[in-house]
Amino acid sequence: MLERIKNKGPEDGCSNKQDILRRCQKLDRLFEETQKQRCLKRQSELRILSFRERGGIYMSIDGRGNLVKTGGGNHRLLIAQILGLEQIPVQVGIVHIDGIDAFLQLRKERGERIRLGGEKADTLGLSGETPTGGISNQR
Repeated sequence: MLERIKNKGPEDGCSNKQDILRRCQKLDRLFEETQKQRCLKRQSELRILSFRERGGIYMSIDGRGNLVKTGGGNHRLLIAQILGLEQIPVQVGIVHIDGIDAFLQLRKERGERIRLGGEKADTLGLSGETPTGGISNQR
C-alpha cells in the first residue's frame, strides 16, 4: 500500500505508514466485533446520517438475476465470507432490466420490509445459490 500511495497518491484514506496501521487496526476491530456479534452492522447503526447503506457493501444484479460485487465494501464482504455469515446488509446499485424479476423474487423470499428506492438497506443472503442470491465473481 505504501508503494501504491507513493505512485498514485492517497489510498483508502491513507497517505503514510501510520494511516495504514490505523486502517488495519480498524479492520481488525471490525473483524473481531463481527465475529463476536455474528453479524455485520448496517451503516445506519454506524453513522446516524447514513442513507441506503452508502459506504457499506455495494452489489448489483445482472441480467440473469445474479448478485455481482460492483463497488465498495470489499473488506466487509470478505469478513462476512470468512466468518460464514448467512446474510449481510448491502446497498443494491444497478439492477439489469432482465434481472428485476429475480431481484423482486429474492426480496419476497427473504421477507424484506422495504421497497425499491427505500431508505433502508437490503439484506441479502450469502448462500452461493443462483439466480436468486448467489454472489457472482463477474465484474
